[in-house]
Amino acid sequence: MRQLALLLVLDGVVRVARVLKVTAKGQVVLGREVLRHLEIGESASLAAELLPGGRVELRAALPAGSIEDFFHCVPPGWARLTIEDIGELAAQGRPGRA
Repeated sequence: MRQLALLLVLDGVVRVARVLKVTAKGQVVLGREVLRHLEIGESASLAAELLPGGRVELRAALPAGSIEDFFHCVPPGWARLTIEDIGELAAQGRPGRA
């Protein structure tokens, strides 16, 4: 399939924009070049940020971790803090701050 490109000048910089078609079902085919650029493959997830001016920023979505991953992120031997310890540290404030 032949892909169309559009030359855009934004803030004095010439950019090449890929022209993508929207199907009747509202789906968009990104094409191999775009997928390679995003470093994603089939069945990957994308994060879409809606920007002003009708623009959308796409990027590969970061894999979601689990709460279990978080619980085990502290290496063995590191200090474990209780809620009371955390409360005392918070009451002391940040070093160098009044």
